[in-house]
Amino acid sequence: MICQSRYASRPLIVLWIAATLMLTIIQATLHPLTAYAGMGNTICPSSDLQVAVTNGPEGFAGNESYKFFIVNTGRKACSLLGFPTIKLFSDSKATGLDSVTPFRVMHSPSQIFAEPKPKRVLIDSGSVASFGLSFSDGAAVKHDSAIHCSVSMIYVTLPTASDRGSTFSDGVDFDICRASRTILLTPIESGPTPAFVSP
Repeated sequence: MICQSRYASRPLIVLWIAATLMLTIIQATLHPLTAYAGMGNTICPSSDLQVAVTNGPEGFAGNESYKFFIVNTGRKACSLLGFPTIKLFSDSKATGLDSVTPFRVMHSPSQIFAEPKPKRVLIDSGSVASFGLSFSDGAAVKHDSAIHCSVSMIYVTLPTASDRGSTFSDGVDFDICRASRTILLTPIESGPTPAFVSP
């Protein structure tokens, strides 16, 4: 299991993603039929992946979201299939330690993201896949000091070739209680943006 701190790698990951997106656009423009040549069906090893999350949350009309980028930093193409799994953590002022926040995950469309069927996603070397996390932000709740509602950290585990998966951590900032302790999660999808709900 690999746990990577956001403080050490996040700036580099963001720069990598920006450069990757520009290169992908150039490749697709100049060589539309060969931009993704050489992809294979090998399941991605955890050592070849990096994960970053957008600053946020972003959203509208009482619905919020985060987009997550998965970058293949390896030399060869590989693939992922299915859903990531996540854990949410809250800062405990009393102990100074992170405590696990209880919540449930649903795989269904939200007001922001669609919910395509999981399929094998091929990620070329230097390319990006993504998934989306969304939730409502309008539930009327009575905060209990014994229940941690403010989420400050997310752990993401990807369905990699490792038996234990690959776990990455990053910072987030939202109130899980106002979300009725329910998270909507998309499958891993090709490209830098999960599919949005059609207007």
